[in-house]
Amino acid sequence: MPAVRLAGKVLNRQDYLKVGWDAERVSHTVDQLKVAKDGAHALAVSKEWQSEHAEAVSVYSTVYSRIVAARQAGEKPPIISCGAIVFDPERSRVLLMRRSAFVATYKNCFHILGGNYEPADDIHHHDDISREPLLYAALREVREETCLQFQEDSTMYRNVIVSQEETTGFIQYVIAGIAVSDKNIEDVKRSGEGEVDWYSLSELATLITGENVRSANARWVPSGLMILAAWLAMGAPNQYGRRPIATEARETYRKIKPLLSQGFAEH
Repeated sequence: MPAVRLAGKVLNRQDYLKVGWDAERVSHTVDQLKVAKDGAHALAVSKEWQSEHAEAVSVYSTVYSRIVAARQAGEKPPIISCGAIVFDPERSRVLLMRRSAFVATYKNCFHILGGNYEPADDIHHHDDISREPLLYAALREVREETCLQFQEDSTMYRNVIVSQEETTGFIQYVIAGIAVSDKNIEDVKRSGEGEVDWYSLSELATLITGENVRSANARWVPSGLMILAAWLAMGAPNQYGRRPIATEARETYRKIKPLLSQGFAEH
């Protein structure tokens, strides 16, 4: 995971262009909007994060009300988010979240585990308490959504997939993947963002087409499905770079590849 470089403590009007926003349109919407619950988010400086060899990503810290205003103004906030593909190699299954009906984007859709990187503000220090804030954020999100605990050791996590969700603007740093042993698997909990459960690789094709009883009337967050597919095509590596279920993972990828576009949800 790259380091995080704070370009600005607070995102001001003169900074909007640096994150790809129309300053006049967003400013007008901000002035008219009131949001009951605010919270710190990090927006990536345009294009910089796309560098394959970037050792750091520059971000502006902003509050949720500006995120809402930007979306209402037709912009796509480049919010930094972090997550992981968690899997059980002994039973060839992955942990997936079915998002709730109350989240802001992609309601009731399947997604991989993850959420926002939370930058420090004047009151809280959130993910910046760590020397590896994006890694910390990824593991924190997995812990909050599943109760599973993982060691914060950057040498363990060999593969990270970076992508941008075109329809929402989210920029995602995803650990691909983290294997859990059978003895460490506990019942996962339900979070406020959705329901988390295990799904076998053999179920994935029917989850994509909606033919599975557990996926009736549900679609996928496009980036989540594509990241999962990329991980399978890589042979489903674990946190040490080993591939304990490579043959089955690649066969699953061959089966789901023609179906990928069928599972995409609209924002």
